[in-house]
Amino acid sequence: MFLCRMDLFSGKARPSEVLDAVRAATKESRAAFEDEYGSIEMVGHIIAADYQGGWVDEHRLLEDGTVETIHHEGGSEEAERLRQEARQGGPAF
Repeated sequence: MFLCRMDLFSGKARPSEVLDAVRAATKESRAAFEDEYGSIEMVGHIIAADYQGGWVDEHRLLEDGTVETIHHEGGSEEAERLRQEARQGGPAF
């Protein structure tokens, strides 16, 4: 799980037998796993400093194991929301 999170910051998906097993598990087993270890759908944000443009890249590990990357331009509503959330110690990703 740790290595999957680290690769996510590079916009890469790491093959994971654990995540594959959780995807194939029963609804109850998956819920128990995610209660203990967190969701297998992960999100990582790369936040540029103001002097670098203030943009935010959002990398999402999707249910199917692929990574979706969304670039939020500096000054956009979503970039500002994510930057503010990070400053306030927002939700753990």
